[in-house]
Amino acid sequence: MDGQAANPLICLKVILKRTFQPKKDLQDHTVIQSAIKTAANIRNENPSNFYTVVGKEGAGGFARVFRCQRKEDGQLCALKFTEPRTPQEREAIENEIGIMQLGQCNSIVQCYEAFDFQNRLWIFMELMDGGAFTPILEEKQGNYSEEFCKYSLYKTCMGLLDLHN
Repeated sequence: MDGQAANPLICLKVILKRTFQPKKDLQDHTVIQSAIKTAANIRNENPSNFYTVVGKEGAGGFARVFRCQRKEDGQLCALKFTEPRTPQEREAIENEIGIMQLGQCNSIVQCYEAFDFQNRLWIFMELMDGGAFTPILEEKQGNYSEEFCKYSLYKTCMGLLDLHN
């Protein structure tokens, strides 16, 4: 699909066919929540012992994002720095961490590790080529090419498919 022009209807049919094939019964919600909580490996150490902030990437509703370098090997990554205000916000962020750590796939940003230090969550994750998606959308100001829409929809659907599986 990548690198070639594809008819959006054909893409959607392929995705739907892959997604809605017969599967075993879905697990109980509590089983899924337990797996996500178990996968969310959150350390209680000072992350500045392991990473150095080298620049600011941006800010959003729940977090600020920085470019960091792992001290051990020089690996560049993104730091999503959050200060949850309520237990519900903390749980939502911990669920996000667990989902990113639950399974490795190409369609979802990888979480390298996470820390809970001084009542803040520090999430070190894969640095995305091109940066966050929201600023790209804002920069285009609604002027989206068909190719941009096809690629964005395809990648979004593949991420949802990976999460579903």
